[in-house]
Amino acid sequence: MSAASPWASGLSVARWCVYLVAGLVPVAASYYPGFSDTALPLTYDQYVVVKFALVLALAGVGLGAWLVTAATEGVVLRRVPAVEYAVGALLVWASVSTLLSVHRPTAVLGAYARYEGLVSFFAYAVVAFLALQVLDSPKRLRECALVLVASGSLVAVYGLLQSLGVLAAPQGTLPFEAERAFSTFGNPTMLGVFLLMPLALALALALTEGGRRLRAVFWLAFSVCGAALLLTFTRAA
Repeated sequence: MSAASPWASGLSVARWCVYLVAGLVPVAASYYPGFSDTALPLTYDQYVVVKFALVLALAGVGLGAWLVTAATEGVVLRRVPAVEYAVGALLVWASVSTLLSVHRPTAVLGAYARYEGLVSFFAYAVVAFLALQVLDSPKRLRECALVLVASGSLVAVYGLLQSLGVLAAPQGTLPFEAERAFSTFGNPTMLGVFLLMPLALALALALTEGGRRLRAVFWLAFSVCGAALLLTFTRAA
């Protein structure tokens, strides 16, 4: 198999989609308080709907590329049965809940500012499936971890600047205390739960990195994510 073959290029598209989910989705928003206070947001929901749309688009493109490659060239299907059964059970349960829901549009798409409906669950399952298929070596797993730590650190720095008052809070009444970090998630609880991922990955990278400079960078990322996590003041995280 040459590097220029459709099999290789199709899997590369799927792999880049996974990397973009890790790198783009956390920082995506249509309005950045403190940087764009004089501008109007591009979307009514400034945070979640942007991430929701990105996940759907990247999951769709990645799955399409993988399916075309599988149909035309064939692929090696990587499997973890225990995870498959757990994810499958969740999707079945969510589907049944949607069918029995008192308001199916909400069950399918989710409510405003929290688009956690059936579509979201299937999109997450697609991203997990693609990650299992295309992150097929320690090198690629590390690359994805690096992307997530980088994007998480940017999100954390933004949250720290908000919480410390360096960046002005958005106009209007916040549904939480102004000193709590919320960053590009628009909600301290969502930010806190997200930061657990780059925090853990930064620690793992710091403990396994041999180079002194990179190790210092990872410890800095761990510290920044940890500080932002504390300043969310959320019990969930």
